[in-house]
Amino acid sequence: MQNLLFPACVDDTGALRLDDRRRFDGAVKVLAGKRVFVRIEQERGRRSLKQLATWWGLWLDIVARETGSDADELHEYCKQHFMPARHIQFVNAHGELAEDEIRTTRKLNTAEMADMMEKGRAWMQSFFGVTLPEPDPNWRQHEDEVVT
Repeated sequence: MQNLLFPACVDDTGALRLDDRRRFDGAVKVLAGKRVFVRIEQERGRRSLKQLATWWGLWLDIVARETGSDADELHEYCKQHFMPARHIQFVNAHGELAEDEIRTTRKLNTAEMADMMEKGRAWMQSFFGVTLPEPDPNWRQHEDEVVT
C-alpha cells in the first residue's frame, strides 16, 4: 500500500485536527491488525505565480510560437516525462479501495515545480533548439502569493 496523506493542522493546544476525519478513519480501518508508521510533515508552499508566469507565459509560449507546437500538449508531455506520478487513493465506508497514478502540477510545492520546469526547459531547448531565457533569478524561490 502506498503512503496515505491526510491534511491536518495542529491547534494552539498542540492537538492534531484532521481536515477529513471520516476518510482517515476509513483508511485506518482497512489496516486493522497491521503495524504502520506515522509521519508528520509541515506543509510547504505551493507553486508560485512567478513560476507559472515563467512556465506558461514565457517558456511554453516561446516554444509554441517558434515551433508551431501546442503549449497545452508541451505541458502534458513535460508532466509525463519530468515529474513523478502521485498515487491517489479513496476508501469508501465498506473499506473498499480505489487508486490510481496521476501527474499534476496543481499540488506541487515550489521546489517540485522548479525541478519539473528545469527538466522541461532543458528538454525543450535541446529537442527544439530554442533558447529559453531566465527572466527573473528568483523564480525558483517561494513567495507568499500562490495559485490554487
